[in-house]
Formats: sequence, C-alpha cells, structure tokens
Amino acid sequence: MSRRAAAKEGSSSAYTSFQQKRRAQALDRQKNAREDKVQQLRTLALAAMQDDAEAMHEDTQQQPQNRQQQRHRRRGHQQQQQQELPQDTQLYGMDGVNPLQLGGSMMKAYFARQLMQPEWMSDIPQDLGSSWLVMPRPEGKRCLVISTGNYTYARSRTGALLLRFPSKLPGGGPGTSGGESCYCVLDCILQEQEQRIQHQHHQQQQQRVGMDADMAPAGESTPSQPQQRSANGSSSSSSSGGCTFFIQDVLAWRGYSLVDCGAEFRLFWLASKLQEEAGSSSSSSSWSLDGGDPGPSHPHRFKLLPYWHATPDGLAAAARAGAAAAAAAAAAAAGGCPGYVQDGVYLRHVEGHYSQGGGCTPLALLWKDAGCSRYLLDTDGDGVVPEFQQLVLAYQGPPTDGVATADEPPVVLGRLPQEFVQQMGPKLLRPGRLLRFSIRAGGLLFNADGSPAGADLAYEGPANQRRGRADVYTKVLFQWQARRQPLQLEALLAAAVAEQQQQQGAGQQQGSSMADD
Repeated sequence: MSRRAAAKEGSSSAYTSFQQKRRAQALDRQKNAREDKVQQLRTLALAAMQDDAEAMHEDTQQQPQNRQQQRHRRRGHQQQQQQELPQDTQLYGMDGVNPLQLGGSMMKAYFARQLMQPEWMSDIPQDLGSSWLVMPRPEGKRCLVISTGNYTYARSRTGALLLRFPSKLPGGGPGTSGGESCYCVLDCILQEQEQRIQHQHHQQQQQRVGMDADMAPAGESTPSQPQQRSANGSSSSSSSGGCTFFIQDVLAWRGYSLVDCGAEFRLFWLASKLQEEAGSSSSSSSWSLDGGDPGPSHPHRFKLLPYWHATPDGLAAAARAGAAAAAAAAAAAAGGCPGYVQDGVYLRHVEGHYSQGGGCTPLALLWKDAGCSRYLLDTDGDGVVPEFQQLVLAYQGPPTDGVATADEPPVVLGRLPQEFVQQMGPKLLRPGRLLRFSIRAGGLLFNADGSPAGADLAYEGPANQRRGRADVYTKVLFQWQARRQPLQLEALLAAAVAEQQQQQGAGQQQGSSMADD
C-alpha cells in the first residue's frame, strides 16, 4: 500500500470514529434535555394563524402607496427586532424569543428552524440494521404542515408560506377542530401538480424505453433518455390543484407533542392515528387521508410513506420503493394517490428525537446512489453537472473573515484574503452573506482525530440569498465522496449483513456458554 493510500485510509477510519462519537453524544444530549416542547409547539400553531392573518390583511389593502408604506414600516420593524435580539439569536434563530412578537423575515426564520435537519450519510453506522429505520424519499419540496384553527398551512424549508387550505387533519378544516389544543404539526414532502405531471411523463418515458428494449434485436442497446431537471423548476401550486403531501414524520398530533419521543414510536403512533382518522384497517403503507379525487373540503392529498428497519431486506425495499409506488399508481384506478420519483432514502435512529433549532442531527441521515435517484451529483440551473464540485458557505465577518457551513457550531472551511474583503467592501460582504465556491484539487482536509480542518476553495461568486442558509458539512463531504468513491447500496447491505452475522454468532456463543453451565 502506498503512503498516500495509507494516509487516506487512516483519515477515513478516524472520520468514522469521529462520526460514531458524535452520534453517541447526540443520544446523551437527548436524555439530559429538559425543554418544554409542548408549549413550544402550541406557540408554533398560534404563530401560524397570526402570520397568516397579517398576510391576508396586507393583501386586502387597496392603495399601492399604502402597501409601499406598510412594507417600509415592516422593514424598519424587522431591523429593530434584529438589533434587539441577542447576537446568537440573530445568527442562528429564535431560541428564547416569543415568535408571536415577530413578523416578516424574522417569522420565516422561526418557522424554518422547526424542521429537523438531517445530515448526509458519509459513513455507515455500526448498528445500521439494529438501530436505524429507513424510508424512501420522494422528489419534491420539504415543508412543515401545521393544522390549526380550521385551516392547514404548509411552509417551506425557508419558512415561507406555500399553501393555506382546509384538510381533514385534526384542526385543519371545518368540523375537525377541538379548540386551541387541537392542532397537528407534520414533516412532509410536497409534490405539486407540475411535479405530478412531470412524474407521469417520466414514467411514460421509462415504459417506452422498456418496450423499445424488448423490441430491439439482440446485441443492440436502446439510447438512454437524457435526465435533466426542468430549467423552470417547480412552480408554486394554487390551493385548487391536486397536490400530494407525503408524510415522513410527526411533531404533534391533536396537541400531543411527540418531538421528545424516539423515531420508531413517532412513526408507529402516526400510522395508528392516521388509520383511526381514516376509519380503515388497511395497511398504513398504502393509507391516504384524503384519498381519491380532491374535493372542496380537502383539495390536497396526504399519504404516509412506508418505512422499514434498516436490515438488508428493509434497505433493499426502501431503495426500490419509488419504482414500486410508480407501478402501483399506474395499476390503480384514475384519481388514486399518485406515485413519485424517488430521490434516495431517509434514515433515522430508532431512539432519535425530533431535533429542532436549525442545527443538523447525526441521528437522521440522507443517502442516495444512482440506482434510486436521478441526481446523485448536484447540478446547475440547466441540469448540468459542473466540472468542479460547488458549495455555498456563509461569510462570518471580521476579524476571522472565515467562510463556514450551516452546522451548529459552523465548520470553517476557509478564510477570505484581506485584499478580497477590502475590495468587496462592507456593503457587498456583510456577515451572513452566502457565497458560492468550488472545491479544487486539494479537496477536503481533516485533523488527526477525523474532524474537518478545511478545503481547497475557489471563489465562484455570490450565491442566491433566498435559499436562506449555507450547505451543511456532511452534504459537502457526501458530494465529494460521490465524485470519487460513492457509497453504494451494496456497501449498506454488506454492513447490515455483517451486523446480522455478528449478532447471530454472539447469540450462539451465549447459548453454548449457558448450556455448559
């Protein structure tokens, strides 16, 4: 083995130990947490109604001049809020602040921090098969769904209001409310109408390719269809369309907080309660709350995603769940809940709580490969994979002039030269500004203990500030690995098989020792 290969293997082993230690520490922090999550979620539901009422009030104003004056006053109020908030709150969120006193961008930041932020799988947990759950991850917009006050609200990852509509969720529509304590908070993937049409078109393309392959003479291959993301992206859907919300987690149900419960209990509880609401004993994997065609009282569908323990069989089922859902949707009658295009899988530790606050948790992981995602590598706006890996970092400001990830605490991957900072000036380069970089030949750097130490960065220009946050470090590392040595499904299956064999061997050894006694 060469010296360079040995050094690379040593840094990889150290990083794996570093990640295992982080997961253990996260479990310990859960046990010691004593936060009042019930009151926090109740305030979240009230804030959803208040923010919506303010938006509706602004829309009813008739004079454009009055609208401009209101926006000017609101901008001044937000600036005053930012000045009054503690420094750590300005940078990282709303902890310790009453959200009912916030508005505008500050309210959006509050909602954005309620969604749990998973990390990307850059190493395989040793207890993958015994302590983790796996679920398919559809393409779409991740959103926070809050049902309260006879309406249902969907907010994006940045906290922006996407949809407001009635639903059959408890508290989410006429006849479903049971007072202020009757509210639900769900973690969902939104598949909009346009995405549904694109999915059907993609499915038809796949079917045509399969038919052409069957008809092609032996030894001839069928040209593959180009897989590019729409340049226009996904447009916002109106509340009259037939969108689908794929439910992947629950924070609260009928006012009962579940954020301090383990993932396995949360998903079991959710499946049970959804079946109760539907009044059906059918399998939870095919359960649809609003089912069939959307109607006036439920213009959008809700569907619970299936999940398995991350055993070899469970991992394989989750990796091909999108194809199975597409086949089931094609075979179903018109008006049934649609299938989806899969974008990898979502793994959670069985004991992992629903972590809020904006920081990533190592107890929730995202993973994909070319077999279960159309976009293993990040693409630009035209759907083209750039020559060098792109990433977005946040400028930290003086005196360090560092650029860092969105982790808490942030991971500093580089520092801007003093000449560049002076050239840009404080107007264009203020703390929190999102900047776009590429990773060059030097790659990522690690400390002796496996912790990140930096990267070989090249400045590419300003990033889209509307995205709200920088990339997290594990996403950067996942994309870096995917360009060199991607983590394949076969590696996950092998790890789960090895754990099963180890457990079986330990059980046999224990049984023989008991027999000897």
